[in-house]
Amino acid sequence: IKEGVTTGYMWKEGGTFKTWNTRWFELRSGILTYYTSSDMKSKKGSYDLSKCRIQPNEMETKSIAGVVAGAGDTVTDSASDTELILHVDEGKRSLFKMRALSKKEADLWRYQLEEWCY
Repeated sequence: IKEGVTTGYMWKEGGTFKTWNTRWFELRSGILTYYTSSDMKSKKGSYDLSKCRIQPNEMETKSIAGVVAGAGDTVTDSASDTELILHVDEGKRSLFKMRALSKKEADLWRYQLEEWCY
């Protein structure tokens, strides 16, 4: 299913400081873009998924919990069920870590991302 747009709040691990921040994500035509909020006024970054691959989920099993600003949902599933990791090959190799609000949402995002990643 390469048509359509997938949007929603997820947590994103920071690059310099490894803290988790709430971000609004949009996946459109193979480009994953993220913003500070759903009004999409402040773009934080974007990735061409044809230059990324998604890592199989084998990460830690600790739980995270918190209320996502503007979304009203609470993260309750374990990190291993909700974490999505992209290997980005744009100039320099890096990891891009995200966590969905639930396992169900993580499965949806993983399916959509896998459609576009190499």
